[in-house]
Amino acid sequence: LAEEIAEDVGYQPRNDLSKAYQERFVNSVNTANPASDFRLYFLDDYEANFQGVPVFIGEYHSPSSLRQEEDLRQIMRQSMNSSSLLLGISFFEFQVRYDKGGEEMKFGTFGLGDRPVVAFEVSQRPYSAWCLQPATEATGTVLLSDIVTKVFRGPGIRPEQLCPR
Repeated sequence: LAEEIAEDVGYQPRNDLSKAYQERFVNSVNTANPASDFRLYFLDDYEANFQGVPVFIGEYHSPSSLRQEEDLRQIMRQSMNSSSLLLGISFFEFQVRYDKGGEEMKFGTFGLGDRPVVAFEVSQRPYSAWCLQPATEATGTVLLSDIVTKVFRGPGIRPEQLCPR
């Protein structure tokens, strides 16, 4: 396909574009679908049509899932399956996007706390960096940061480190 497109626009490649794509590229996709839907609606078809070209999820988080930990474990299992083209995920997103509002507010792992921790300037304009508060998953009972820490087996962070008094 790459050579066909190149020929259509009068470009003569010096290298085998199909081979370069197969050997050097990794595709990415973003999704808010739960892990079970991701396989059904994307990964099965992707693996059938892009054989040998790995893919990773650049933004993964299904905020409507009432079982965030199980969902995250399921998508990680899919990426650890040696027969899958799914390389892994990046959990989305670090901070709540207050500027977007609406449904976008469901994605942050941390929200802004109740006070600034430092003032600074950028191009002579004053700004404040606010402390952070851990966000919870859809049921409102479990911290998203605890889920991500547990599933990724990281050291985590204590909430008092985010908004020190």
